[in-house]
Amino acid sequence: MTTLTAVFSRASGINLNAKLLQTAAMIAGAGVVAWLLYSSYGLDLSYAFF
Repeated sequence: MTTLTAVFSRASGINLNAKLLQTAAMIAGAGVVAWLLYSSYGLDLSYAFF
């Protein structure tokens, strides 16, 4: 994670820390999960699981 932080800090010119990027990634992940649940609402997915 520190390597990604260093790359993003150098590329953007903004001083970032690993905790900030981890929090942003978790929020983005929660958004993706919510979007997947919303987009699959009403679809019959039972054949995909059994």
